[in-house]
Amino acid sequence: MTSIKKMRSETVTLVLVNLAGIMERADESLLPGVYKEVGAALNIDPTGLGSLTLFRSIVQSCCYPLAAYLAIRHNRAHVIALGSFLWAAATFLVAFSSTFSQIAISRALNGIGLAIVTPAIQSLVADSTDDSGRGTAFGWLQLTANIGSIIGNLCSVLIASTSFFGRSWLEGCLSFGWTRKCFGGHSSPNLC
Repeated sequence: MTSIKKMRSETVTLVLVNLAGIMERADESLLPGVYKEVGAALNIDPTGLGSLTLFRSIVQSCCYPLAAYLAIRHNRAHVIALGSFLWAAATFLVAFSSTFSQIAISRALNGIGLAIVTPAIQSLVADSTDDSGRGTAFGWLQLTANIGSIIGNLCSVLIASTSFFGRSWLEGCLSFGWTRKCFGGHSSPNLC
């Protein structure tokens, strides 16, 4: 009976971790999908828009040592929840930004959240599987992450044509931010 509960717990953990991977990659592809609309709304040229993603990537890369420390020293489920809340907060901030610098700061916070989550996700996958199934688990993690990228691009392109408070891209940021906030708040007790 104990082994069945452990197996169910590990399965739930892997499902939730894969959902976090989907949201991570969807988040990374959300803003580039609405660059045209953001550029028009804030009078930013394509170079400036590209620098937003570059800035997020630089901050994300610089925060990986902090993320590794958090994943080693703290409950990884709580680390994933913290990262999810940072994603949500950063995405809400992007939605309400009216200048390039505000979006850049919001994207930097987004990079911190993404960096915090990635090592914790990979560590949970490694610990939740035995040696014979670990490759398959990481394969599923990569597959679901790529699905998240597709979903993020698709949603941002579809939402970009609608208007919400006069800014079409705002709706996409708000909906993704809300989804991540809900996931971060509800998933942490279930992750083992």
